Amino acid sequence: MNLEERVKEAMQEEGKKIVSSPHLKRKIILQVTMKSRGNTMKKRILTTVLAAALLVPTSAFAYKAMFADEVYGSFDNVKKHIASATLEGYMRLDGKLATAQGEMSEKEYEQFMKHLKVITDSKLKYGNDNGSIDYDQLSEKKKEELLETSLQIQPYFDQLNGEKSSKEVLTEDEYVWYIKALMTYETMLAKSGSSGSVDVNKLSVEDREEFLEAERIMEYVNGKVQK
Repeated sequence: MNLEERVKEAMQEEGKKIVSSPHLKRKIILQVTMKSRGNTMKKRILTTVLAAALLVPTSAFAYKAMFADEVYGSFDNVKKHIASATLEGYMRLDGKLATAQGEMSEKEYEQFMKHLKVITDSKLKYGNDNGSIDYDQLSEKKKEELLETSLQIQPYFDQLNGEKSSKEVLTEDEYVWYIKALMTYETMLAKSGSSGSVDVNKLSVEDREEFLEAERIMEYVNGKVQK
């Protein structure tokens, strides 16, 4: 086994160990590069450092982040748009994508990356310094496009998180409500200017009620998807 194969295998193994908050499944891929702040919503946040770090020199990391680079172009490109991005998080993302390639069929991985690119491109274009999008500021056409993409990609996120497919355990209406709740949660992150938990004190009364409803939906889904 050559060095590149050893690195890929190590990334896949570490990627399998990395878990995310039940409420932030999309963030495991979309915002895994952010600095995390402790709170009950994120008690299962990523903590594992890639074992691949032991296999190659630090100077080789930029080259070895081949999966993350496929999505974002480079860590430097992410940093230009998302101030809170970290190299450690970028390498975790690379490990998670390596796991995805190892666990999915070629066709599944191709579709996964296609949908992922749509969302990550939107985050770089419309997201704030923490990578959170205020969907209320988008056109209805763009919002609908990202909703449809999120509906398609969420089962892949569930698979990578080692959980049941939310699309399969929920009714059709419940599944749409769930994805909209995830988007609402991200909107409130953007409005409160937080990269971790939502500061409800920074939300209007109307937004606060909308956030709490989204939180209830995510709690409900969490109980269904955990294996």
